[in-house]
Order: sequence, then structure tokens, then C-alpha cells
Amino acid sequence: MTDLRQFDGLGLSTYLMRKLQRKGILTRYELLMTSNEELINLTSLPEATILEIKQKLGEDYFPRQQSLVANRLTHRKLYTTGIENLDSLLARTPLKAGSVWEICGKSGAGKTQLCHTIAVNFVSQSHGTLLYIDTKCDFSGTRIMEILRCRNVPNDECGHLMQNILVERIDKAEDICPILEKVAAQPKADNESDGINIKMIIIDALPAIFFTLRTETDRLKGKFLLTQLNNLIYMLAKEHQIAIIYVNLLVNIEEEQQLAEDVDIPDCTELYKARTVSPNSTCGANMRPALGEYWYRAPHLRLSMEQHVDFTSMSGERTVKILRSCYSAAGGNCNIHITPAGVY
Repeated sequence: MTDLRQFDGLGLSTYLMRKLQRKGILTRYELLMTSNEELINLTSLPEATILEIKQKLGEDYFPRQQSLVANRLTHRKLYTTGIENLDSLLARTPLKAGSVWEICGKSGAGKTQLCHTIAVNFVSQSHGTLLYIDTKCDFSGTRIMEILRCRNVPNDECGHLMQNILVERIDKAEDICPILEKVAAQPKADNESDGINIKMIIIDALPAIFFTLRTETDRLKGKFLLTQLNNLIYMLAKEHQIAIIYVNLLVNIEEEQQLAEDVDIPDCTELYKARTVSPNSTCGANMRPALGEYWYRAPHLRLSMEQHVDFTSMSGERTVKILRSCYSAAGGNCNIHITPAGVY
């Protein structure tokens, strides 16, 4: 913000400058955003003079702001999931540098399969290195090789692509933030580096490490770690332009309450207390994303992955729905298929 006193030739006397300051109008931006009527009443200057002052102040300001926005957008590199139906559904909110996505669904819905496919497609498109944080020991190098071989990728290229997927396995919530802090120490997106430069992070999955912190004694610790994690995620997305996808569960409210009673932890659901889901919600009448009200608003985009109720458990067809989006309306959906060559 540029102080008004730095501008010469505005025709504002010291007396008028002090009046503006007393009203909290100290910078060029604040004066430009103040209505003409308010400025006329405050300074007793004619409207023509007010317009002339604004023209002098704004002639280089707005083009400069537009240039800054344009420069920032050019650094937000556009990626794709490589899954045609999903990319079409998300045409207005595509996967790009700085995206923060959540993929949620019931256990066994195929979330890890989707993450494996997105990882393979990302490195296959030569976007850079991907970090896969595995909390359930579900990451499978064998499955990655199966996807690549089903696509007839040569063996030497398979090895190169797999080298671009870094895997970290953790089993405690306390371990995730130190990993992300190490990533934050890498050069930022606009700097050149000969070292590893991570462009995407997949965390599969958060509930596996945070559900252990539901007891009365660990509840505050869980809240602290969730807050720290969210801050790190958004710092990496904003300052390093890293795309981040994490996996969450859709949980049944009644089952979670019953679990609390079974393990004799009467208040364990408080940490995961989420916004009430209406019967018409795309999550279902009694379903909600895990990790609570605080985490409900964490991602830019929340997708659910659901298995068709009229198919057997072995069916590869799934429905992906937009549950929440900062950039477009929720409620859209598409069908995808889990195949030996990945998700299509």
C-alpha cells in the first residue's frame, strides 16, 4: 500500500490530508476505494476535482494489479488427473499447482486406486516429483507396475516413472508435519534447482492416523495437529505451488457414536463433530466427512467416491460427486471405472 503523502500534484492541502488521515484514508488504495460522495462531504471539493485526483492515483495502479494477477496465474501450472470423465466434470476447477483437494468415501470405495492412478498419470505427464504419504501401508509398487505394464509402457521408462514417486510411510499423526516441513525447505516453485522438487503430495489417508487421537486425554493434541497440518498444507499450496490431495472417510454418525460407547469414550466424537448433513445432501442422510467441523471447510474441493448400490462389491464402476467447491457449484457427478490399467 502506497502512502498518499508520496504523491505530488494531487492538489490536496496539508489540512485536507489530515482530515483524510483522521477518517482512516491513508493510502492510495483506500482513497480509490472510497466513494466520491463520501470524499466530497469530507473535503468539500467538487466532484470534478475528486475524479481528477482518482484518475491521477489510479492511472498506473489498476494495470499494475492486473499484471500481478496475470503473473501469478501464469505460475499456477495446469495439470490433469488423466481421467477423462473426471477432468470433464472438473473443467471449471481443474487440478493445478496450488490445488487442495480431498477425496472421501466409505472404506473400500476405491479411493486408494484413484490416488494410484492420479500419481501414475502425474509423473507420466512429466510434471515433476510426487510425494505419496502412506498411513495405512496401502501404497503398492506392484500395483503401479501393473498399471504401467497394462498401458504397454517400456520397462526402462517404468523404472524412471517409479523413481519420480517418493513414498513415506507413517503410522502416527505426529509424523506427518515434520515431513511437510522438510518439503517446505525445498526451493519455491519459481526457483530453479537441480535437486528434488516436489510438485504434488498425496496423503492416503488422514483418518488412519487421527482416529487414534479421539480419547479425552488426546483430543486437544488432535486439534492442535490438525490445525498445524492445515496451515502447512496451505503454505505449501500458496508459497510453493504444490498440488495437494488427501484422502478422508465418509463416516456414519450412528456407527461412530456406537463405537464411542463400545470403547467407553463418551466424548470421543466431539473432535470429529461435523456440520449436520441433511437427508438431501450428496453425502447421504447419516454420512459426513470425518475429522470434524474444523476440517469440513479445509479443502478447496471435496469429492466423494461411491460404489453403485446395485452392483456387486467386485464391480469396477464408481460415481464421483462434487461435495464442496470454492469455485463452482456442488452436486455434479460422473462415472469412472477401476481397471487393471488404472481408473478411467
